[in-house]
Amino acid sequence: MIGHEEPPNDRIVGSNLAMDSEADGTPKGSSIARVPAVEDPSTNGAVGRSTDGRFAAGNRGGPGNPHARQVAALRTALLGAVTPDDVECVTAKLVELAKAGNVQAIREVFDRTVGRPTEADLLERIDQLERTALGMSAGGRR
Repeated sequence: MIGHEEPPNDRIVGSNLAMDSEADGTPKGSSIARVPAVEDPSTNGAVGRSTDGRFAAGNRGGPGNPHARQVAALRTALLGAVTPDDVECVTAKLVELAKAGNVQAIREVFDRTVGRPTEADLLERIDQLERTALGMSAGGRR
């Protein structure tokens, strides 16, 4: 409005501006309301967040995965108990079951060796794009 100075840290929200104004500075008969300005992000204490909202140095973060240490110990124990010979025997049995017609074994063998259909298709597409790009960079066009 002409000749009206806004109070600091406030902004006007709404519509239907009128030339006459109320005592608080809002236009008469309008749907405009005063809303306090947006405040800076909370720092959540001494080592919370910085003024730009990022985690500050020294912030401990969340608790993480409470079971991660236990799972790591179990994996270490499993890897210690399984030898390369064990893996070879299990793989031979899986291939034997696949050859006998076990659909789940066939799927597992193919998934582990050839890859899932979408993955194999994606890898094939990437190879084709790379060949095309090499051909174009060598000066040839397709």
